Amino acid sequence: MIAPLCPAKPGLVSVLMPVRNAERYVREALSSVIAQTYADIEIIIVDDGSSDASAEIVRSFGDARIKLFCRSHQGITKSLNFGLSQCAGEFVCRMDADDICFPDRIARQIEVIRRRGADVVWCTADFIDENGDMICRRYQPSEHFTVRMLHHRNHIMHPGVLMCRDIVLKAGGYDESVVNGQDQALWLTLRARGAAFALLKEKLMLQRFHAGNITSLRFGMQGDAARRNTVLSLKSRDTERFFYYLRQVGDRGWQVRHLLRWFIGEDTIFWLRTMLRTLGIESLLRALRLVSPQVSYAPFREKRDKKDWR
Repeated sequence: MIAPLCPAKPGLVSVLMPVRNAERYVREALSSVIAQTYADIEIIIVDDGSSDASAEIVRSFGDARIKLFCRSHQGITKSLNFGLSQCAGEFVCRMDADDICFPDRIARQIEVIRRRGADVVWCTADFIDENGDMICRRYQPSEHFTVRMLHHRNHIMHPGVLMCRDIVLKAGGYDESVVNGQDQALWLTLRARGAAFALLKEKLMLQRFHAGNITSLRFGMQGDAARRNTVLSLKSRDTERFFYYLRQVGDRGWQVRHLLRWFIGEDTIFWLRTMLRTLGIESLLRALRLVSPQVSYAPFREKRDKKDWR
């Protein structure tokens, strides 16, 4: 359990923003937080050893609600846990230093978390590139599907989350042994402890993708812009943008792989790959034959005829 700085102040929202070398974007991100219609906020910024002017830009705002902590580089997970220990609010609102939130984001999330008695509420977003140009809308499954499938896929947008501080502190905060996906690990811990999740299916943010940010690296989109935008359009099922960006990618093999992902479906490929690793090819084909006996599985016809597939 992380020791809190003080008892939670009712109604106060602590906006937690880790920063590392974000001088290009942090001013716009912080301005969008200061412009919130929900006024009872504090802004906890943890500078994780930036070598650029990020800290100076934050100081230039001169807003008494901003609390800046400059530390040596220790990674985002430790920065988040340190920031949690400094949060005095009843609620913690996550925000990244390169994203933009709309003025009513916090107000709408507070409304939902109180009305539904939830512990964690998240919103949706549009994807923008490093220049702020629209890429596509973020794909968001239903609330029930998202929470049920957390072990396999994380569709909860971390910088779009607002959560009750005390339940996160009691859960121990973020698992520092997890290198990537510390947010997913936290959601799983909270779900196991009986936390209530709520989806606010409104676009209340712009989530930025560029070659250097963590989400791009996690999705394998740190290559050229055409590849990144193709993958984002695939995730949002935006047909026009997907094929527009796919044509700009010069690697034919990469294009074929992502066409398969588009037509077969990412979830289908994910489950087939998982079953293949777990069962092996023969057991997988036997299982598919039981479910769908009319399928011929032509590439395996000769082997199939020599086996009892019933």
